[in-house]
Formats: sequence, structure tokens, C-alpha cells
Amino acid sequence: MDHATAEAVCTHPAVGMITLTGSVNAGRKVLEYCKANIAKPSLQLGGKTPAIVEPDADLQKAAQELAASKLTHSGQLCTAIERVYVHESVHDRFVALLRDAMLARKIGDRAEDPAAMGPLVNKAARDGIHAMVRRAIEAGAKLETGGEVPNRKGFFYPPTLLSNCRQDMEVVQEETFGPVLAVLKYAHIDEAIALANDHQFGLSSVLYTENYRTAMKVANAIEAGELLSTARRPIRIRASTRAGSARASVTTTASTACSNSPRRDSSP
Repeated sequence: MDHATAEAVCTHPAVGMITLTGSVNAGRKVLEYCKANIAKPSLQLGGKTPAIVEPDADLQKAAQELAASKLTHSGQLCTAIERVYVHESVHDRFVALLRDAMLARKIGDRAEDPAAMGPLVNKAARDGIHAMVRRAIEAGAKLETGGEVPNRKGFFYPPTLLSNCRQDMEVVQEETFGPVLAVLKYAHIDEAIALANDHQFGLSSVLYTENYRTAMKVANAIEAGELLSTARRPIRIRASTRAGSARASVTTTASTACSNSPRRDSSP
């Protein structure tokens, strides 16, 4: 659908609500269209899900689950893990486990091998992801695995793991929407929370720890629509009053319980 058609449909007098899953810029356009009929918006504009790995976590389990989250549908999921914050005391060991987990996933035709990881949606998506990976490496990230376009038919991109990343890197701040995972280290849980909250999206978050108090501390401070934690028993904490505050990804409607605050650099 081109822009002219989208505008004609969205501003038609019979339209009372507009739902969009897309980019932040597309969301801004939809909000403009809503003015015509004072239509209700429901926007889901991407994610940059952080995972925090504490020293007391089951590292093998965490590595396997994070790789599975990142590589499901080749990372083309809004809630897929995008960045992993690992305590410095277990960082090197965890990166090795995560590298092995990602290397174990092969690319291929899922009609022939359901366990394989399929392609990206198109060439433009693959080119954009690959360019982001190359820029991260040029900026100092370490390529642990992947990072090369396969010489085969189809828009495949290999499971790619980057360590030695910095918070200001594009690959840490912007949604990759592909099989690319950035790893950063932290020294204290307060630092991990601050880093996890330092981004424009606020859709989901993950915490690996066995300490319930740590889980509650993160739950009360994380700016995301939900927190998934392994503390003592698996818990799923839904959005608090902080959820999605100053974030561009949380679903927004006139009746939702989640915050519908715009991105920090957006106009009111």
C-alpha cells in the first residue's frame, strides 16, 4: 500500500480506529491521519528487548533460551531479544556458551528442515542488517560468529553474535529485526537497569536470576511493558505504571492500561 492509499483509507469518515504494527515514523503518520475523524490509534512500533544475566543465573539455560528467542523467525519478532547485559564476573563464560548456542542453529529451507533458521523478509532487510553489523565492528565490536552474507539463494543471514559492544552503538540502540545479538557487560544490577532503560523502545524485558529480591528490584525499575524472570519460579510481571514511559513501542489506545507517552523527542 502506498502513502496516498493509506491516507485515503485512514481518513475515510467510516474509520473510527486505526491499528498499525510498523516503524516509529509510520506511527507518527498514523497519528496525523487520526486527527481527521478523531479516530482511536493502536500502535505497536518495534522493540529492543534487553536481557539481564546475573551471576547466580543458570548460564547454560540462559544461553540456550536467549539464542532461541533471537533466532526464532530469524529475529523478525518485536519481542525478540536484541541486547544482553551480562555481569562482568560471568561475561566471558556466558559469551562462549551463547556463541555455541548460536553456532548450533543452521540456516536453510524450513520446509525441508523445520529446525533450520529461515530467511529474512527481503534483500533490503538483509542489506540493512549486514550494514549495521559492519558498522558495529568498525566501531569496536567483536564478531564472535556470523556477520557474513551466505553465498546461496534466498535472503539468508547467519546467527550473528557481537561482544565488546558499547551502549552508544547503533546496534545497541536501534532495532535490528534480524538474527543479530549484541552483548555488553556490567558491574552492578543498578548499572544493568540503567543501561536496559537507555533506549527508545519499551516493549518487553528479560531477567535471569535466582534471587527474588533482585527480580522485584528490576520489576519496579524497568521501563517495559513486561518483565520475564526466572527468579525461584518463572514469573511474568505485567506492565506497572512505569511501563513504556517515554517509549515508542508500547501499544497505545484510548482504553489501554499501558502508558501511551510518546518517544522522548516526539511532539506532545
